[in-house]
Parts: sequence; structure tokens; C-alpha cells
Amino acid sequence: MHSKNILITGGTGYLGSYLAKRLKNEHNLLILKRKSSNLEKINEIIEEISLVNIDDCKEIDVFKNFNLDLIIHCATEYGRKNKSVKDVIGTNILMPLWLVEIAKKYNVDFINIDTYFNVKNVGYNYLPNYILTKKHFVE
Repeated sequence: MHSKNILITGGTGYLGSYLAKRLKNEHNLLILKRKSSNLEKINEIIEEISLVNIDDCKEIDVFKNFNLDLIIHCATEYGRKNKSVKDVIGTNILMPLWLVEIAKKYNVDFINIDTYFNVKNVGYNYLPNYILTKKHFVE
């Protein structure tokens, strides 16, 4: 297996940081993050990966200069901490749609990390916007 160039969204979060720690020894990693992201979960590997702020992101910089092989989309917005429905839609639908379009344009594989809330007959009414946006993206 050869080393791949992998972009991880949500790489500073719970799942994405564990994934980054696991993959860093075998692949070249680029973490797409917000300027305001807390880097605590990836501090121990920060010297072994590349970071790009989505706020400063230009398609040509990330997708041509890094020569990506794979995008793993782990970023999600639950709607906590006074986040608006617009924030939830932006992260859970618009961002992955943008990534899929660019992945297709540059012939990059794409993996979307879904949520267990999308299992049939699982009703959690306290996260309605999160659940709805994750379902809509998968559809």
C-alpha cells in the first residue's frame, strides 16, 4: 500500500482527531479546520500533519498543490452553543456538497462519515436540525 495524500475535515474534533492519529504514520494528512478550532486533540501530532484554515481556503491551493487522493469528511455541526440552523446546514450539507463537487473535478475519492442517528426507527428529538441535515446530505 502506498502513502496517500488525505484531507480530513473535522480533524480537530473527536472522531477526526483519532482518525488523524491513526493515519498519520502511513499517509500524508491535511486537516481542514476553522481559524477558531481548538487544536488540543491533535497537539501531539501537529508537527506531522498539515493544517489549512477553511476560512482562507482556495480550491486551487488545497486540491492542486496537495495532490489529494482521498477526502474523509468528519466535520459536523450539532447546533450547540448558539449555532444557527444556517450554521448546521452550512457544515452538514453545503460544505460536503462543495467537497464532493471538487473531489469529482479533481478525481479524488470521497468518504462521508455519517451519524448513527440515521438508523431507521431511532428517534432523538433533541437534535432535529443535525439529524435532518445529515439525512439530507446522504440522500
